[in-house]
Amino acid sequence: MNRSRNLTDADISKIAEELRIWVGKLTWELLIERLTKLGLPKYTRQALFKYERITTAFQHRKKQPSEAGQKEIKASTPELRAALEKNVRLKAENEQLVAENKRLLEQFRRWATNAAKKNLDFEYLNQEINSIHRSETPVNLRGSASKLRTTHKKSRQKI
Repeated sequence: MNRSRNLTDADISKIAEELRIWVGKLTWELLIERLTKLGLPKYTRQALFKYERITTAFQHRKKQPSEAGQKEIKASTPELRAALEKNVRLKAENEQLVAENKRLLEQFRRWATNAAKKNLDFEYLNQEINSIHRSETPVNLRGSASKLRTTHKKSRQKI
């Protein structure tokens, strides 16, 4: 069995959008089936679960009452119906973005606390990124804490 390609930011956004507009019963299997119909490779539940934006969108959609996504929107004109559907979609997107924002704020708080434990001050953490290295920001930050400590020690020695 060949491994599916890695998900891009665009893929993750597409999956989150599908979860926002999901109608009916939601399971990981049904989501995977729909994603393959949309042209994405077949991913496992575990592969999708490791992306927090997808997990947050999935959990948020599961918390919504199942009949809320299935209500028939009644409108006198097609334009009004389209506007009402857009309103429902935007409300769901807003709720999901609020949940994601809360998660990111919690992550920032955790990082700030851990940085303070390592005596990394605000000035050090807020340094500009060299323009040469902007495109080289690592996607996987594992092991970078030791590099950060080493860099921090070197910068303190210069002072």
